[in-house]
Amino acid sequence: MMPIGKEVLDRAKAFLCWDVFEDLTIQLIEIQESVSFYYPPFQQGTIILYYQGGIRDFRIPLFHLFHEAGHVLQFKQWEQTGKAIRFYGTMDLPKGLKRTAFEKDASEKGRDLLIRFMEKRKQPHQLIAEYDAWSRSAAATYQCLEKGT
Repeated sequence: MMPIGKEVLDRAKAFLCWDVFEDLTIQLIEIQESVSFYYPPFQQGTIILYYQGGIRDFRIPLFHLFHEAGHVLQFKQWEQTGKAIRFYGTMDLPKGLKRTAFEKDASEKGRDLLIRFMEKRKQPHQLIAEYDAWSRSAAATYQCLEKGT
């Protein structure tokens, strides 16, 4: 399996900012470990993606980027139905069934965007199975060990 270079992450950023969301900014910041956040809009929505310095394969940062883009779609959908306040409330939940479902939904929306990105670049959907496995693992971190929470 070929590593995914930083240029793919840069192209994904351009795709999301120019082709998908006209009101989104994305910041890519090199640090020690990959993590990402979506900040719902005040005037513009912002995704901040911290990625590990010195890595050769940008697969995980790419997955983080598209997951957070899924949150952008979620916010827009909730905002259109007058439920933006519920979006913020769900985003603030530390764990539980609601938060897990929320994260799974963001991953599904991000998956659709990743497919669009790969189709635009005329690449096979080789990363989708890996993205799906990563998404399941990420969503599991929001599950509680207690039943019913």
